[in-house]
Amino acid sequence: MGKSRKIENGTKAPSIDRSPLAAQMIARVSAPRRICALLVLLAGAIAPAGAAASAVDVTSAHFSGVSANAALLQVDGCTTYFTSLTVWDGRWTRAGAGTSRLGMLFADLQTDDPCGSGWHQRLVTAPLAPDALSVRGDLGAATLRGTFPFSDRYDGPPTGSLDVDLSWAATGPFVRERSRSHAWSRLFGTFRLSALDYGSREAGVSGSLFDGTRDWAAGAMTIGTAGIFSTRLGTVALDR
Repeated sequence: MGKSRKIENGTKAPSIDRSPLAAQMIARVSAPRRICALLVLLAGAIAPAGAAASAVDVTSAHFSGVSANAALLQVDGCTTYFTSLTVWDGRWTRAGAGTSRLGMLFADLQTDDPCGSGWHQRLVTAPLAPDALSVRGDLGAATLRGTFPFSDRYDGPPTGSLDVDLSWAATGPFVRERSRSHAWSRLFGTFRLSALDYGSREAGVSGSLFDGTRDWAAGAMTIGTAGIFSTRLGTVALDR
């Protein structure tokens, strides 16, 4: 197993909260075709002597996408309103299987009123329209617009809709992280190679999140660090 990690421009990666959703997206292979070519050359070393070339199966897959997140807090008298939001949009391509689009919005809206109605939660888990999320190439800005259904529990039916019109504006430098890893088993005749490329920028958030009665973003404070991300992952596998 071999690994390498590099952060360009000598900039330390900011402590941006990466939700499980964003973590699934992190990374990129910059040259999957070259990796495939390398594996083909290695096939002779992995395959047993005299084995036919057709006995070696080479597969590749590539994910490329963008994402953004934010956590917002409002305090109104005795009541606290908290919003956690993550959105991503990308495409997954697998050799021989075509390309599929992956775009989702996840939002958790919580109300805590110890003086009256107590604690309530609303959840958004909804697919994105193709043009709902727009991210600039340098991660300098992003927008999310659309209307999404919400429910009052994880497995409940929709109980309303959330009108979203949010903008992210970068406040920090572009930071890139790259890594590569490989695993080679001569015993089992397998070789795996993956490469990751992850870009991020800290950002400020503004706009509106309107549920029909309240705007959850108006005058809200940002909790932690909001961010805009460019994430890519590429893998190539060789099997005997």
